[in-house]
Amino acid sequence: MQITIVLIVGVLVGGAIGYQLRKILATKNAKNAESLSEKIIEDANIKKKEVLLNAKDESLKIITQAKEEENKRREYLTKLEQKLLNKEDLLEKKIDNSEKKNQEITKKEEEIEKIKEEIEKIKKKEGEELIKVSKMKKEEAKEILLERTEKEIG
Repeated sequence: MQITIVLIVGVLVGGAIGYQLRKILATKNAKNAESLSEKIIEDANIKKKEVLLNAKDESLKIITQAKEEENKRREYLTKLEQKLLNKEDLLEKKIDNSEKKNQEITKKEEEIEKIKEEIEKIKKKEGEELIKVSKMKKEEAKEILLERTEKEIG
């Protein structure tokens, strides 16, 4: 009976020790699992931060490239606009010059027309005078020519 009691006590003590060991091991395993999960979470957070930084860097590069392209296009459009303005100014100057030349031509045409009219009047007057002179005698014509010459000189 003593053996049985010792055996029972031994089993109980062994069970208690086994239970405590198992409890210790379970706690240790739980702590290891917990620290492992914390390490995994920490690594994941570090990786997340790296990915976010890389994404921010990439987005900054894209934004910078887009701004550079926008500035180049703006510069190109500004140069193109300036060229168009220069061409427009040149065209306006040519139009102004052409209009001035047309006005000069019109003015000269008017002057030519006036001169033609004056020539026609003079021809008509001379024709009338020739008719008068032809009806006059030689001496009368000489006197008229002398009078005219004296008027022109004097």
